[in-house]
Amino acid sequence: MYLRSLPRAAKAATAGSSKQLSTSIRSFQTSTARLAPSFSAIQHAPMTSQSQSRGAHAISNPTLAGIEKRWEGMPPQEQAELWMQLRDRMKVDWNEMTLQEKKAAWWIAFGPHGPRAEAPPGEWSKVFLYAMIGVAISGGLFFSIHAFARPPPRSMTKEWQEATNEYLRAEKSNPIYGISSDSYKGKGHVQSPPAKSRGISLEPEDGIARALGKSARPTFARSTITPLRQKAAPAFAQPFARRWASTDKAQDGKIHQVIGAVVDVKFDGETLPPILNGLETDNQGNRLVLEVAQHLGENVVRCIAMDGTEGLVRGHKVVDTGSPILIPVGPGTLGRIMNVTGDPIDERGPIKATKRAPIHAPAPEFVDQATTAEVLITGIKVVDLLAPYARGGKIGLFGGAGVGKTVFIQELINNIAKAHGGYSVFTGVGERTREGNDLYHEMQETSVIQLDGESKVALVFGQMNEPPGARARVALTGLTVAEYFRDEEGQDVLLFIDNIFRFTQAGSEVSALLGRIPSAVGYQPTLAVDMGLMQERITTTQKGSITSVQAVYVPADDLTDPAPATTFAHLDATTVLSRGISELGIYPAVDPLDSKSRMLDPRVVGQDHYDTASRVQQMLQEYKSLQDIIAILGMDELSEADKLTVERARKLQRFLSQPFTVAQVFTGIEGKLVDLKDTISSFKKIISGEGDDLPEGAFYMVGDFESARAKGEKILAELEGSS
Repeated sequence: MYLRSLPRAAKAATAGSSKQLSTSIRSFQTSTARLAPSFSAIQHAPMTSQSQSRGAHAISNPTLAGIEKRWEGMPPQEQAELWMQLRDRMKVDWNEMTLQEKKAAWWIAFGPHGPRAEAPPGEWSKVFLYAMIGVAISGGLFFSIHAFARPPPRSMTKEWQEATNEYLRAEKSNPIYGISSDSYKGKGHVQSPPAKSRGISLEPEDGIARALGKSARPTFARSTITPLRQKAAPAFAQPFARRWASTDKAQDGKIHQVIGAVVDVKFDGETLPPILNGLETDNQGNRLVLEVAQHLGENVVRCIAMDGTEGLVRGHKVVDTGSPILIPVGPGTLGRIMNVTGDPIDERGPIKATKRAPIHAPAPEFVDQATTAEVLITGIKVVDLLAPYARGGKIGLFGGAGVGKTVFIQELINNIAKAHGGYSVFTGVGERTREGNDLYHEMQETSVIQLDGESKVALVFGQMNEPPGARARVALTGLTVAEYFRDEEGQDVLLFIDNIFRFTQAGSEVSALLGRIPSAVGYQPTLAVDMGLMQERITTTQKGSITSVQAVYVPADDLTDPAPATTFAHLDATTVLSRGISELGIYPAVDPLDSKSRMLDPRVVGQDHYDTASRVQQMLQEYKSLQDIIAILGMDELSEADKLTVERARKLQRFLSQPFTVAQVFTGIEGKLVDLKDTISSFKKIISGEGDDLPEGAFYMVGDFESARAKGEKILAELEGSS
């Protein structure tokens, strides 16, 4: 638009200003001889004013105004001369040129027929076509040469091998990893590696296959071409196949670095094993299982060993199993002891199991879970009355060292097997090997494990002498065994984990080995996630249930430590074993005031049960508040009502003790399994005062109230006889 308005703008500028150009219009028909002197004179003429500057040039506004129409009819020589004059004019005084002159210069330079005009339509298509023809010709020559060329030698000659070995021995250099190694012997490492087919299997193989399938390419190009190459290369190369065959297969990984329980494995191929995949290697004749934990880059994965790494060397072959760690499951595991990888450790031969399951599995879907609340009767009075367990729930057994957690769990296993006939899975996580051995033999003595018959329990051990990787995964192994009985056989399974704190502790060690930054008190930053992934798998489904009893070691008896505090969030009931109560000789040393359960609700357990439990806790709390007064002033300073409360509370405290079957060999007292109805009625009688005539000793280590009365009458008779 603005180019077409140039004539009108030129006329308006000529009519409205007295300072327009006064020189005559020089015709473009003049010769070069006439223009040259004039133009030379213009360049050397002094510029005295704006009008002189404009009049000294051979270009005028009327001439420029008609240039758009007259340009195509001008001879090439005149077009060139006009452009040169405009160029020189722009060099000398661009700022003094009029807008019309600038627009004309732009049109001449960049117009449809100017010296800088764009290429005509279709020109770039021709250029692209010619380029593609050249590429096709070059590619054809390349593949033709490779197709009929002699293949490269697969290995060096013997002379070159010997010479290279001698040089490498002198330099103490490892040709595989390129680093200095004093132990390198220079044997067998200089042979050229065979060409890798990267997924293409050709039999026989020829030069075309190498050209299509094994050409060296950058990483980004290789990732793009590989899928197409795998399909196209065999079909294209097979007609030209000749005598050079290849029997190479996809190579496995090799050990790249060993740092304690951490093993780095390097793979040659493009596909790496996913996180949590199991790898296997041979360690001096023993199967060593590794679990992938990190991808470090450059085809290196970092793994955690499930056993000792003593004896591993760099360059050792590692096989990817293609799945997480698989363990045997089913009835064949009952009565047997296995480790974290499912290998038997009880010296009774292989486990007769037809099915195997991965230790890593998702939690059941919400729609598959059952939400009905049902109490699990354990036969232990203090638990059934004050902190009842939920069927399919998670129970935490909190306590310090030496307060009876393991004995409590052993009694639960014995009672559940007798009262309910269900299966149990005991998982020893980071505890003493002696305790596991004692538990195994005690279960044989109590017929929970029958070597020649039907057993009710499966044992999974990863004791405190195991590497952190084994202790961090053995709980998942036991959980996988329990999940099979729940999901496949519809059983109500009791899962014991002793000790869940060791699970957290092992996770902290693994996290430190992997280089993660620790969180509070040195625990791993993924503490909540690790705990949640395991706890969410312990639940009740429409087919069966898993009731978990987890012993929780409390460091320094501090319940605010991150490890027990994180466990609290997942539990339905907490049973706290108190050192103060154990010092009184009351076993099980369950603290009746600190132990809680969400099942202690009148809508679940019934109003009678709830009222009895509340009255027992209230009386014990009143006794606890009066202990300071008794210690300072004595019993005589208490009122009669307080004295009665103290006497009954002390009898209640001793009645909470109970002889265990598993401890019978130590105490000499026969174990008692008390029904819930007898438990409730016995405590109601003590609260109401029916046992006020009996001594406190009558309520220690007995089952129900009738046993306490019989024992009390016997004690009174002995006292009367001695007096």
